Amino acid sequence: MTRQSARVRPAPCSVLAGGLGIAVLLCLALPVPGDPPAPAPASPEAGRLAYERHCASCHGVDARSTGTAGTPIPMLARPDALECAEDDYYRFRIAAGHGVRRPPSGAASSPPLGRDEIDGIVAHVRGREGPGASVADVLAASGDGRRGKGLYRGLCAGCHGTKGQGGIGSRLASTTFLAIASDAFLAETIVNGRPGTAMKSWKQLSAGSVADLIAFLRAGTPARPGYDEVAAARVAAPPAEMEAEGARLFRVRCEACHGPEGRGGIAPRLRSPDFLQVADDRFLYRTITEGRPGTAMPAGPDLSVRELAALLAYLRSGAPAGSEPPPISWGPEDEAKGEALYLARCLGCHGAEGEGGRSTQLANPAFQRAVSDGMLGAWILRDRCGVRRANPAPATPEATPVRPEDLPGLVSYLRAVGRRERPPFLHTARGDARAGAEIYEASCAPCHGSDGTEVRTSQLSNPAFLRSASDGFLTATIVLGREGTDMSAQVTTEEHLIEPEQIADVIAFLRQWEQPSAWRTPARGVEVTEQSVAAGREHYARYCAACHGGRGKGSQEGPPYFAPALNDPAFLAAASDGFLLATIARGRSGTPMRPFGLGAGGIAELEPTVLSEIVAYLRSWQGGK
Repeated sequence: MTRQSARVRPAPCSVLAGGLGIAVLLCLALPVPGDPPAPAPASPEAGRLAYERHCASCHGVDARSTGTAGTPIPMLARPDALECAEDDYYRFRIAAGHGVRRPPSGAASSPPLGRDEIDGIVAHVRGREGPGASVADVLAASGDGRRGKGLYRGLCAGCHGTKGQGGIGSRLASTTFLAIASDAFLAETIVNGRPGTAMKSWKQLSAGSVADLIAFLRAGTPARPGYDEVAAARVAAPPAEMEAEGARLFRVRCEACHGPEGRGGIAPRLRSPDFLQVADDRFLYRTITEGRPGTAMPAGPDLSVRELAALLAYLRSGAPAGSEPPPISWGPEDEAKGEALYLARCLGCHGAEGEGGRSTQLANPAFQRAVSDGMLGAWILRDRCGVRRANPAPATPEATPVRPEDLPGLVSYLRAVGRRERPPFLHTARGDARAGAEIYEASCAPCHGSDGTEVRTSQLSNPAFLRSASDGFLTATIVLGREGTDMSAQVTTEEHLIEPEQIADVIAFLRQWEQPSAWRTPARGVEVTEQSVAAGREHYARYCAACHGGRGKGSQEGPPYFAPALNDPAFLAAASDGFLLATIARGRSGTPMRPFGLGAGGIAELEPTVLSEIVAYLRSWQGGK
């Protein structure tokens, strides 16, 4: 399957920009450099009143009116329309005239709606959509991959490919992607989508159904070899042979993060006696195979028994065997004392509640499951991996070394923070955004675009993506690349396209796109060329013209035969390419608009390139052709 082509390239405005007419139409609505931040959202009551005052007479109080024969009206509260359209689509549609007050016959005209009123109306209509399943409920559900397979074929294959190979949606059948994408990341993406892209939201799905989809996506991941099998393979082979094999594998799989010979880098130092005397082989095995979701440490279930055994042999080479430290007894009464000690001695590196920063995420669920109380205590006393803490001056009480009698309190507190509910996507806000801007422009912009909107790769400036992507996910993507895509590893043994110490700066720069002001110009992504327009014209005539008209002026026969005008400057200016692609692929339930994506069971199943060419033809109308 051919991948979707690149975003719109610079070209004469008569072809791509829609000409002066659209610019004039939207000049009061589009943001300009220096615009103030978006105003605080209007109260739900104010939004409801604005809707009832200006919209309900046509669209109905419940936003479900479709009009009558001769006067068709789009249903605003149609679930799959709300799932495909971003808020800015509705904002621009209203600002362009579709929400202008229509006074009674003979009455004086009213002024256009202000931005605050439009924002309130959009929020009110969006409230009809419902919140969707929570990430916590999805993670608590038990997913069934067999049920998820059917859901994937019907809901996802049209965009992501029948085998996850990608299309107008991203490639999901990628080992590196699935290794670093946590279940929380997948759940957030499925439920809330990526506004402005072809990834619609699926808020009508239950938590169980989302869990089923995630289980199906994980079903292709190889089963993790058992620890006993790995341990047996390690002792069965000559130690020197296993260590040499493990060293080669470490250089390929681990060195980019953990540094040459495991001396540390982006990730902690591994080949340290202080660490290895405490960490037994079972802890190492679990860390390698399960990873640390939410961090840059990917899961490695694809490693064979032999490879896992070789890695353990290499890590252990030249270091004493690890042994389980004695347990530590603690009770709930120790937690308060431990919190005071933690805040005085550990916060600077590990974060206020163990969320990480300059050092390990002590509250990470996978770490908490793998580490014993004895290990925690031993590492606290040893200064984990030999790294000294950034304590205050020696004369202060906080700088005094941790004593054995302090361990019950510290371990009690660490276990308590591990049980607390926390945001699933960690943003540490480290790094220098100004330095990151220079690195991004040199290393990332050629593929992702200077504004991060290039959809041939990923829309890095998409706020929904950035909110759900932890710093660890972004770091791992930069380091490892994305298998099966054009995203190559940026940090390798042979070459550092981005220096490891610069990654935090790049992430800090990306985070500036996380909270944009409202009223963003809808993103484009489909390449508009003479060839794509010509091909799209043929596809449109075959699949779309019967309902929408040969020139896209629509059908006005009323429900259920109403097909809206597509050759409408206001509509095309407000609709992102993702919205158009998702609408064609998924259709509109309850209307004659059937889905055209692969596996969606519509009138025809069209390849992603065909969908993109249809959108290219629609865009050509903005140039008056």
